Amino acid sequence: MAPALKLGNVMTSGGTPASIPRLFGNGSVLRRRIPFSGAALLWALASYLVAVEPISAAVIGADDRRGLDPSWYSVDRKIGRLVDQKSNSQCTAFCVESDVIATASHCLYPQDAGVRTNAVADTVFQLDGQTSVIAGSRSPVPAITSGTMTLNLRPPIEAARDWALVKLANPICRSGGLTLSSKSAAELEQTPNQTQLFQAGYHRDHDSGRITLSGPCSVAKSFRHADAAIVAAEFGDPDHVLLHSCDTGPASSGSPILIQGTNGPEVVGINSGTYVRTRVTIRSSSLSSQRYRSDVIANTGVSVLAFGDRIGDLTAGLIETRSQMRTLQTLLAAEGWYSGPRDGFFGPESRAAIEMFERLTGQPVKGLATVGIMEKLGERAANRAPVETGSVNHKRR
Repeated sequence: MAPALKLGNVMTSGGTPASIPRLFGNGSVLRRRIPFSGAALLWALASYLVAVEPISAAVIGADDRRGLDPSWYSVDRKIGRLVDQKSNSQCTAFCVESDVIATASHCLYPQDAGVRTNAVADTVFQLDGQTSVIAGSRSPVPAITSGTMTLNLRPPIEAARDWALVKLANPICRSGGLTLSSKSAAELEQTPNQTQLFQAGYHRDHDSGRITLSGPCSVAKSFRHADAAIVAAEFGDPDHVLLHSCDTGPASSGSPILIQGTNGPEVVGINSGTYVRTRVTIRSSSLSSQRYRSDVIANTGVSVLAFGDRIGDLTAGLIETRSQMRTLQTLLAAEGWYSGPRDGFFGPESRAAIEMFERLTGQPVKGLATVGIMEKLGERAANRAPVETGSVNHKRR
């Protein structure tokens, strides 16, 4: 059985620890049973290892979280809360345009099997006393473009895909959006003194009614418990992953990672989770005698370069009716790319089929359910239709 995350070193019954890197979201609860493989001594854990509870706050070193400094007041009316009104789970989100916000994808698409999958319909953005639902939240295809709808926490960990851009039904970002920086993770890592990072968002465990600022902090690719080679092996698209030391807290997923630019704060990434190494010590052959301890390696973020050019997706002519979505699903099924229900709702299976179509036809892979995609598939179906021709009967009379 393939391990869910890379196994560090083999455990022994004498108490030698094994280390398992793992990613937790710090905005919503991510509970996972991690499939496990290893030596015969671990036979009792061969099916799965029950993980420790997710970290609600990941403070690296001294806790430097505080209220906004005067130099950061300009972000106060550009950062708000993303709230699921049924579960009351919260994340942070920030304005990109007057009617577009950015956040972590797992804030919109809960990764727990036991959590509702239609959370988008009940999610609202709250900012400066105003509230807006997501545009199209009750339609088959909400106005959202994201890196993924099903975040993979197994190597290669999809931290670089944990982003989402959301169009609001009401343009409540009245102060405009935060400026997106073009600095790459490599640039931030190479010039830590010139590009100090800060993280600004809501932390439920720290002055929860106001925006909390943490930093200065930095980006790195090599750590005590995970060197550069391990990081490169564990993460998919590591060039777009920001492993940072900014202190985070519950509800801070989706918050902007910032630098001070020439004209004020600029966003270099979205804070998304915490990368930890779970140490497991076997005291005997009994599962009840396990001990679990998690060491924080770093907090994780997604570079702006992974999503900064995708805002235009939200005006790409998304499908608006269930009838249209059923048609799209039927066309995708006819191509052999879709085997899910033809229920008229956009979900992970529909998205994967659209991405397959785009990939095989040389288009930019975005996975959006658009009228344009439906029309292209319709043309292909028409071209495949059998052509009836006349015939001559040669039977003798």
